[in-house]
Amino acid sequence: MAIPNRFKIPVYTNHASGQAVVRLSGKDIYLGRYGTPVARERYDCLVQEWLAQGRRVPSASTTLTVNELIGPRQNRPEPLANPPSRK
Repeated sequence: MAIPNRFKIPVYTNHASGQAVVRLSGKDIYLGRYGTPVARERYDCLVQEWLAQGRRVPSASTTLTVNELIGPRQNRPEPLANPPSRK
């Protein structure tokens, strides 16, 4: 007897590109290089969020953008106005 879809946990799979991927609510989410601890951890976190939100894809607001990850612009050094020439 087959298990109903409502009880199945999404599968961690290897995409042809070498990326780990999980399909949540019909949407493929790439997790990073297949088999790495980072990809596995991301899979675990996404599935936990997906289950906690009633099997809905975690909203985009729960993932960081590149700008959010590296922080506000004022925390980065300004480029040199006249960089020294290399000889």
